[in-house]
Amino acid sequence: MEEDRRAPFPNGWSGLGAIAALRRLNARCIEILADIAQTENSLELSMIYRESDLWSQVDQRACERAGSCPVLLLNLNFERLDWWKKVCAGEDTARSPDALPPLFVETQGRSLLREILMEVWRLGGSLPSAANLAFGMAPGVSAEISRLSVLQIDRKACSLYEGLRPRWEQNTAFWRQLLEASVGNDDEALSNVHLHCLQLLGCELEPHHK
Repeated sequence: MEEDRRAPFPNGWSGLGAIAALRRLNARCIEILADIAQTENSLELSMIYRESDLWSQVDQRACERAGSCPVLLLNLNFERLDWWKKVCAGEDTARSPDALPPLFVETQGRSLLREILMEVWRLGGSLPSAANLAFGMAPGVSAEISRLSVLQIDRKACSLYEGLRPRWEQNTAFWRQLLEASVGNDDEALSNVHLHCLQLLGCELEPHHK
């Protein structure tokens, strides 16, 4: 028997909970991406590895600074409500033949995606607007995810992790700015990256609010 579909909301769970979860997930994301950067074929996996000299400087402190970004630095069609409706309804969403090769190995990808979906699941039922903003989702996506059961989320993480990608990975200028601000000491530069994140997200989601 599947677990209760209703997401539990711990006492005091609020937008602050979303921020804490987001920072933890972003820091972990950068840590794993930095590990991948050390592999020989990293540039073949993603354009974000064009800045190999910056990736080599990423340490725990840089991960924490990058983790403070106000938007999740990973994406899985979160701007597409139509796609997530199909996923949550159990419809076939096979990867396109021309899709990029998976960036994360199975253990990394499954774990990251499950954590993301679980945080959205917890928050989407009570504060969907906060979930949509923090995780960079089109209106309605977090609501779809929050209707899943825990067992279903586990299954989605297993079947969908290969599509998990860095957000805005074609925007090499953004990733260079993020890495420079993260490995450096300029807090103003990091704040500018935060504003850039919100601008990019706004442009991405604007059509969904019209």
